[in-house]
Amino acid sequence: MRWISELKERVHGLIFRSREEADMDEEMRFHLEMEAERLAEEHGLEADEARRQARISFGGMETHREEAREGRKLPVVEDLWRDLHYALRQMVRNPAFTVVVMLTLALGIGANTLMFGALDALFLRPPPEVREPEQIERIYIVRNEGTMSTPEGGGGSYPDYRDLRAGTRTFASVAGQLSPTDMDLGLGERAQQVTGQRVTGGYFPTLGTRPALGRFFGPAEDTIPASYVAVISHGFWQRQFGGDPAAVGREIRLEGEVYTVVGIAPEHFHGIDPERVDVWVPTSTASWGGLMSSRGNTGLELFGRLASGVMPEQAAADASAVFRHAAETAVTPEWLTVDPTPAAFLGPLNEQLGHKRSEAASVALWLAIITGMVLLIACANVANLLLARAARRRREIAVRISLGAGRGRLVRQMLTESMLLALLGGAAGLLLAFLGTDLVRLFPLPPIPSLIDARVLGFALGVSLLTGVVFGLVPALQASGSGLITGLRDGASMADPSRSRTRTVLLVTQVALSLVLLIGAGLLIRSLVESRSVDLGLDIDRLLYVSINLDGAGYDETAQDAFYASALKRLRAQPGVEEAALSLVAPLSGSGMAFGFEVDGITEGPDAREGPYVNPVGPEFFQTTGTALLRGRAFTAADREGSPIVAVVNERMAELYWPDGSALGGCIRIGSSDDGTVPCTEVVGVVESIRHRPLETAVPKYYLPLAQRGAPGTILVRTSGDPQAMIGTVRSAIQRLASDLPFVNVIPATDEIAPELRPFRLGAILSSLFGVLALLLAAVGLYGVVAFTVAQQTREIGVRMALGAGGGDVLRLVVVRAMLVTLAGVGVGLAGALAATRSMEGLLYGVSAFDPATFITVPFLLLIVSLLASYIPARRATRVDPIVALRAD
Repeated sequence: MRWISELKERVHGLIFRSREEADMDEEMRFHLEMEAERLAEEHGLEADEARRQARISFGGMETHREEAREGRKLPVVEDLWRDLHYALRQMVRNPAFTVVVMLTLALGIGANTLMFGALDALFLRPPPEVREPEQIERIYIVRNEGTMSTPEGGGGSYPDYRDLRAGTRTFASVAGQLSPTDMDLGLGERAQQVTGQRVTGGYFPTLGTRPALGRFFGPAEDTIPASYVAVISHGFWQRQFGGDPAAVGREIRLEGEVYTVVGIAPEHFHGIDPERVDVWVPTSTASWGGLMSSRGNTGLELFGRLASGVMPEQAAADASAVFRHAAETAVTPEWLTVDPTPAAFLGPLNEQLGHKRSEAASVALWLAIITGMVLLIACANVANLLLARAARRRREIAVRISLGAGRGRLVRQMLTESMLLALLGGAAGLLLAFLGTDLVRLFPLPPIPSLIDARVLGFALGVSLLTGVVFGLVPALQASGSGLITGLRDGASMADPSRSRTRTVLLVTQVALSLVLLIGAGLLIRSLVESRSVDLGLDIDRLLYVSINLDGAGYDETAQDAFYASALKRLRAQPGVEEAALSLVAPLSGSGMAFGFEVDGITEGPDAREGPYVNPVGPEFFQTTGTALLRGRAFTAADREGSPIVAVVNERMAELYWPDGSALGGCIRIGSSDDGTVPCTEVVGVVESIRHRPLETAVPKYYLPLAQRGAPGTILVRTSGDPQAMIGTVRSAIQRLASDLPFVNVIPATDEIAPELRPFRLGAILSSLFGVLALLLAAVGLYGVVAFTVAQQTREIGVRMALGAGGGDVLRLVVVRAMLVTLAGVGVGLAGALAATRSMEGLLYGVSAFDPATFITVPFLLLIVSLLASYIPARRATRVDPIVALRAD
């Protein structure tokens, strides 16, 4: 067949290309010799002159080679092959240059690949195993009035979901979900904790997910009385049942109730949020009362699949109409008031793309900008290196042009070399990205099979190719520009002022970008320091929180009191435990109760942002938490049922309600009674304010004796050493108290504040890493430019020294020139930082976006590093021998 013969011919041409090139050169030499002989015979020229005239009339050898190649079957492929071969030879001849460029690009491309993997997981990838996710919209309800106001948009109640499901015409289906939560699995020593989620019966149909085995539950099973059925994740199925298909139909004990497994989710499906869910159960199984009927429980996140042809705006208007009609006709208890004109708006299924973006996602976006700037710095650095090398190769390029090589041909060849360097740098950067995967997983990423996949590999390839063009194009154009032949003919210096200006601009850009990155990193580091130095009001470093779901295990009030008494006794006897105490609410958790109360002598309550919150605690609570008693006394064992009712207030509440310092002996009347008489609760002590939430200002709070009000919810344990090492000991000591206990959850108190600190820690760590990298690249770039400038100006330096200039004068001249470039970069960078840091205000804590200390310290640091980077080549310039320098040209 014809195409086979053509393919054979092309392959043969590629394989035997060298021989054909040799034949072509031999033929051109033959024509030159024949022309020279003719000129000698007809014009009587000498042999040398005849050959010279023949070469002039024949034209450039390289031009004829190009024309001959154009007539072949595969000129582009052959040229590419020749360019690659030439580029590889150049790289082998200059290994140091090749390694420096590859490492520089690897750092920039690797950092960008890592951050793209994080951004792809956070913002771009749809949840796995969800059908047509672009057709699913989250539904937010805006309530500006009433008990449960959500002016920025929030969730709904189960009745809201029921109304929307029955009344909508624009959604094909709607669903709701509660936030994932820890659930106790099993009882006794083998009990464990899994992540469970309560979802409505429309959850799986709306997502369009298909089970791997069994079936999903539907609306008929999400009713009262509850159907205790469960769908388990593929991973949970593998861990708990070893992948046995007979798991469908088996029973598991969750939160003290027996559930029947009816289905297994697909392998990569873990819900639509970042948390990795193990078990899904109907919302009707919630143990707290009123979820299915109360309009006050608005923790249900709503979403729906748009009907065919419906636009989001239409669906939002339809949902608003449904909610307004329900508000007009709903019957609610006296304590609940509802907004008569609620509205709805829609948002993407991925909440990170909407108005509820997490702090970690915002940090990821900022870090993506940072890594992009690092790549620009790397490109500028490599472009400077290529400009410097091109300057040293100008004579070679001029000779090639004089022999007939076209400018386009030279640009293509040099671009091929830069692209090859970029691809090699990209390969090395991909390796760095693999090694740094664990660092990026510090972000709360959604459950994904792999951070590095075909999408990320494609991104790395695209960035590598684009980078090759960015840093290679300008040096290639300048290296092949006009003026080369003149310089070669005149024997002039090959230095070019335009190239010097280009190198200066690139260096100023590097310094400016580095300064912006370093200032951003400095602000995030300051934020981390400020967040860590917050006075939390307790000694958190040696504290453990212990929680047990005794209600789910069937313990009544008497049995719970006996259990907690035994638990405290056993814990205090454990080596490494200093003290243990009981509390209804764990400190710093943001949870709390607020009752109506009055303070004798106060006619109008002070302007408090929130609170006062109440927390019933045991006698040893303040001693265990390390909270300082400021005035009065703490609780004792004598503060029990039947004794005078007392309270301890925190310092913030004392300041607000008794600003004259008379809190001790004050009277608080808590709650209400049928006859209108509320007993007086006497304030017996004032303690240091424990933060309600770690990074928010203290709010008024008071404490009551647990024996007088409330039941325990948390055991607090103070250890003598590392609390992490005591987790197993504490859990085992409590678990052995009874064989029917659910999972005993023991966590260090520091874990309670970890989510609050994570964005600052991530931002500080990664931005510092990228900032130092940018600083290193800028220093290397400055060093390279100064070293090259010194080499180019050897003759000028020699003349100066021959005329009497000393080593100090030369040193000062070189360093001052370098520092002027750095100062220009610092000026541009400060202007850029003032504009850029304004967008960081939401990521900072306790620090202004224009923090003077950061804006002064960072430029000073950059100037010091630049001074050191320029000093080394400047010092080398002082050792120039004037005689040798003057002979150089």
